[in-house]
Amino acid sequence: MALLEILAVAGILILLAGFSKKLVKEAKFRKYAKYAGGFFVAIGLIFGGYAFAGVPALLTTAPGGAPAGASLWDAVWDTSTSDTDRSETEVISVDQRTITYIMADAQVDGLGDVLMGAVLVNKNTDGDGDSRYAAVVTQDFVGTVIVSGVATPVANYTTDRSRFNVAYSEDSGPGTWTQIFDRFESGDQTMGGTSALSLDLPIDPAVADDLPAGGTFELRYIVGGVSLKVIISES
Repeated sequence: MALLEILAVAGILILLAGFSKKLVKEAKFRKYAKYAGGFFVAIGLIFGGYAFAGVPALLTTAPGGAPAGASLWDAVWDTSTSDTDRSETEVISVDQRTITYIMADAQVDGLGDVLMGAVLVNKNTDGDGDSRYAAVVTQDFVGTVIVSGVATPVANYTTDRSRFNVAYSEDSGPGTWTQIFDRFESGDQTMGGTSALSLDLPIDPAVADDLPAGGTFELRYIVGGVSLKVIISES
């Protein structure tokens, strides 16, 4: 029980005592008890409520926490715009958030690019014309393959090797997007709007070449707070 709830309960008891001649014999003390009890009950109700009884506070001074990303956005892969630069069999999960590409050894050996298309939907309904929460796309994970005994990332780096050489773009949608290093964001997504995004990641074929038969590696992105996964599997 929170402190304000305790205060409110104590206020009720004091208030009741103020109406009892048996508990408080002096009239002036009964009057004080009524005032004090009423004051404590009012403070408890206004700022604390009665959580144990399911009664919310009438007022609150505490700021609300930031909403979770997945409550503001939804994102899935678009199979019509997602592909590799090799021949493969494509399998997508029921929730459309994981795509598995199954390839023969010769196809994995020459793999040089994984271009994914994501569909992002703005679910925010805060009453503003645009969402007040920015839409963000980031790389979450780049898988590795064992090369000469060393776990080596499969993706190509930029020329200065400061980050993986991912390139983002918006194919269609209402917002204005900006890529900052390996982060893609938009602060003016319209409520209910849908954006088609491209996430293009060059793969190092010299690393992919060492993926063993039956082996896999993963690429993962966070799109508007939703985790989207790509699995490359050698058959």
